[in-house]
Amino acid sequence: MESTDFSAGIREALDRGDNAQALAGATAAVSGRPDSAQAWRLLAAAQRATGDATQALASIDRAIALVPDDAGAHFERAGLLLGTRQPDAAQA
Repeated sequence: MESTDFSAGIREALDRGDNAQALAGATAAVSGRPDSAQAWRLLAAAQRATGDATQALASIDRAIALVPDDAGAHFERAGLLLGTRQPDAAQA
């Protein structure tokens, strides 16, 4: 996983339940770093936290496209799919 200077603030916002701030921070991170898989993963987490599973899945898919061998991103994607009651897709 790449080293980032922006992730701590987003993670802290998610940890304290400030999902709107996390989403704003992650959106800005992706805007400034569109080739950062970590930024896309954080955006997916913030979108999931705000209840937008559809966009979260699209964001995690973008992260996976950037770093296809990142097992953690695949695991996060499976979790999103399970959360949206798609167990067969999650298993795949």
